[in-house]
Amino acid sequence: MRWRREAEPRLATDEAVRIVFSFGTNDCTLENGAPRVAVAQSLLHARAMLTEAAQICPVLMVGPPPTADEGVAARAEVLNEHLKALCARLQVPFIDVFRPLAADGLWRREALAYDGAHPGAAGYQRMADLVAAHPAWRSFVAAG
Repeated sequence: MRWRREAEPRLATDEAVRIVFSFGTNDCTLENGAPRVAVAQSLLHARAMLTEAAQICPVLMVGPPPTADEGVAARAEVLNEHLKALCARLQVPFIDVFRPLAADGLWRREALAYDGAHPGAAGYQRMADLVAAHPAWRSFVAAG
């Protein structure tokens, strides 16, 4: 799996290791009239990654952010709810950034000004602030 190739070089350390996963928005983009990755397939991948990584170190998942494209955003919101439920079943902390970012509108406004999916620095800062303030994050980084 790709996550393992990316994580392994960072695992060889004397420091406490943790892995944060976040994906889904690109999975929800339409290709040939269908989502790039079906929800069921995204969930299978998420289950495999979270289960395997949790055997190595603590893991946490941050849900997908919204996009300016209403169709992609609606599909990402559905995937977000499924990922949240999966994480609950696996006892993996989950941080929902979709709802607060969608409600506040900054992410969408900045994404519209760029490419429809990626905000500017203020949007990313808002997401980072949401994650940093979440109790699951504080517990995750405090775990030894």
